Amino acid sequence: MVDFQKKIEFLLENLYKNINELAKAFHSSDNPTAKDIRSRKVAIRKWLSGEQKSARFKEYENYPIAKLRFKSGMYVFPITAFTDWRFEKFRDRLKEYQEDKESRHISLKDYKYIYYYHEAKKELVYFEIEYDNEEVTLYTKHHAQMLVYKGDIKRHSNMLYYIVSSSDEMMFFSFSELNLKLDYDVYGLALTKDYILQNPKTSMVLLSQKLLTNEQKKMFETKINISNITIADNEKKGIEAGFRDNLSKHLYDLKSVVDNYNSQNIFLNLFLDEFNLFYNKFEQFSNQHGYYLSSFSKGMMRVIDLLLQTNKKHHIQVIYTLKDFDKSLFNPSFSDSIEFYNRIITLSKEEKISFEFIIVLREDTVIDRDLKDKFREFQEANIPVYFRRKKDIKAYSTIVLIQDYMLAIFGLKGEDRYKITNYPTDVFKLTKEYEVQKKYANTLKEIIEEDYPLNGRWYQYGYGSNDALHFAIFDIDGDNVDITLKSHDNRKFKGVIHKVYDDILLCTSLAIVKFRDDRRNPVLRIVSLMSDQHNGNGKPIILYGILSRVEIDKEDRDKLFSVLVDRKTSSYEKASFKLSLSIDEVLYPLLFKYEERYKKLKTRYLLDS
Repeated sequence: MVDFQKKIEFLLENLYKNINELAKAFHSSDNPTAKDIRSRKVAIRKWLSGEQKSARFKEYENYPIAKLRFKSGMYVFPITAFTDWRFEKFRDRLKEYQEDKESRHISLKDYKYIYYYHEAKKELVYFEIEYDNEEVTLYTKHHAQMLVYKGDIKRHSNMLYYIVSSSDEMMFFSFSELNLKLDYDVYGLALTKDYILQNPKTSMVLLSQKLLTNEQKKMFETKINISNITIADNEKKGIEAGFRDNLSKHLYDLKSVVDNYNSQNIFLNLFLDEFNLFYNKFEQFSNQHGYYLSSFSKGMMRVIDLLLQTNKKHHIQVIYTLKDFDKSLFNPSFSDSIEFYNRIITLSKEEKISFEFIIVLREDTVIDRDLKDKFREFQEANIPVYFRRKKDIKAYSTIVLIQDYMLAIFGLKGEDRYKITNYPTDVFKLTKEYEVQKKYANTLKEIIEEDYPLNGRWYQYGYGSNDALHFAIFDIDGDNVDITLKSHDNRKFKGVIHKVYDDILLCTSLAIVKFRDDRRNPVLRIVSLMSDQHNGNGKPIILYGILSRVEIDKEDRDKLFSVLVDRKTSSYEKASFKLSLSIDEVLYPLLFKYEERYKKLKTRYLLDS
């Protein structure tokens, strides 16, 4: 080989950055491994040192250096450049190539390749283009056998059309001539046919001046991929079925692109995670298995909006578990729910949609004044409200039924997500569950009477340390106690209720009131009180008193207090006071009298719903 060592040194100094790049230029693989590069570098070092005066180039036509071309299409370094040319010609040839490359002049013939997405290989491959005036030949080696297409180039309104055909098909490629620039790859469209369906097929393609590196392929694959291939479907379907099929195809193709895309961008990756969640939801929708809603309140608002568009009055039945009041439908401060709550009230009053609710209460749910007011707002808006205990709910925490559309939304017990379904079997099962829960549901009045037997107004009587009779009114609502001390200018106090084993403690800022949790005696209770002396030295004092549902007549009160403490067994020396056993002899005869009086006044108090 003529001046072989000198030519290799010249290439390293003037064309390639380092020996690694030079090794790649003399390797037949498009993507040589590290081992391939190391092996080739051993040979190149021998060429550079003069130890090896010539080389046998196997498959030279596949070397990157062999593929270098002038814009005219002529190869820069044919194999004879190394075997026959003198160094001066070799040097001048590289100079001509570099000048040609830097020239701003460009023609269509500078574009040598059309890249397209190969569905079976799942990567970008290419047609190589040969020009002969306005005639072109396209051929590709990326199929089982080489495919060759011949045809013409047509120009119209700044558009370029490659119209080529083989014995099997005709293809059309369309590009904008205005986008042809030096070192610039141009996107276009291809119109071909699908070999399986034998239907028209369009896809995005790329007109390129040179072969793409693997990194460039990855870049262009973000646009040229399965999601940008469309095959005409001539099966005639209804509007909705056609829309769903089209949506399914595009999302499926896009999902395949997302699965093959890797990024180090945290912001983008989090979004792609959200897309994958959406796609999973879409798969469930497509398979008629229902899908999960991102928000119960927002999902229900959308359902209501769609029902209103039908101009018919619909009926919605709801089982709703009051899991956490702070995030519930009945908390006016929770933004996700307040709009939904107000919408229900308004639509029911306007008789546009009727609602029915079964509220499921947890064991620790406190039905205080505010919550009762919310329930009453429902009832005043003509929304029937029933109640069940959480322990009675076996499978579902939430059920929404829209029977007119065979539609249901449900949430499983123990989960915080909600699924919508129109599968008839599921809707029927949820309907039966709703009917069972409604059959055994309670009214608000029944729930309050059972859970809050102390609710309402109580009258408390007791003697203080100075033997003066104190009289107070206790208003109990749920676990809250409001006290008005009538004997001290109507001073106000607040407190809460605690249950300790079989005792009830009213812990207030006035006193701690303790009595047995005995529901057999709902009207009169004997209580003990521990407080500070308000008219003495401020030291603690323990007393006995009477708690009553209605005001006690003076003569009955005097009888009770006369026998309240067993003075015979009580020891002042040990500060030990005992409740008299004879109190029952006075108390029991009074129970019937005051129970009857209480029944007459009962409807006036908060116990009523």
